[in-house]
Amino acid sequence: MTAMTTASPEADWERVDDVTPPTTTTNRERGKAWFKKLKSPKGLCFLSVASAVLLIVAAYLLSKVVFGILYIESCDADHFIPIYLVISGALPLIVIALIILLIYLKYKQDNSDEGVSSVHLTAFVYFFIHLVLQLAGSVCVIRTRNHLNSKGSVDCDETLVTFSFGVVIFELVISCLMFIIAVLSICELVYLECCQTQDPNRDRTTSNVLSVL
Repeated sequence: MTAMTTASPEADWERVDDVTPPTTTTNRERGKAWFKKLKSPKGLCFLSVASAVLLIVAAYLLSKVVFGILYIESCDADHFIPIYLVISGALPLIVIALIILLIYLKYKQDNSDEGVSSVHLTAFVYFFIHLVLQLAGSVCVIRTRNHLNSKGSVDCDETLVTFSFGVVIFELVISCLMFIIAVLSICELVYLECCQTQDPNRDRTTSNVLSVL
């Protein structure tokens, strides 16, 4: 005759206690952990590269602002070209400074909000403003340059037109590369969320906890 064994309620509660509950960290704790990682050799290397990239981007944007201010009244054929240079150079600088400030203020808070933050909204709004500004500037610059090439002379400084055309082509190439990277990132995210098989150990642990409860 075989003896039937039943699990005691105490054993069930012990199994439940063995499951580590999810821990939530605040923004301030995540910020401290992130700054602590920056002090490591890899963190310092990342910080150096990021600083160099920011300096290069800032120098490029400032050159657009300075060039647009210097030639603000040098293009009667299309007054928007120097204005386009000034706005497209100053606006990213303002947005970058605003995002850095928002990130700093976010990690100074004690909450653990994981939702859409003001940083995401700022970047989202700037993306559409940049898109409209890029399209308008590209049309004006390319049209003025075509008139300059066809007529041989136009009421606009040739240096301004040449510089603006180079800026437009460079930023169109960068925008295309960023669009391709964004599409690839979205495809990878969809693959990881929908097509990748789930971990069987994870499912088994979840079912055991639910059966105990």
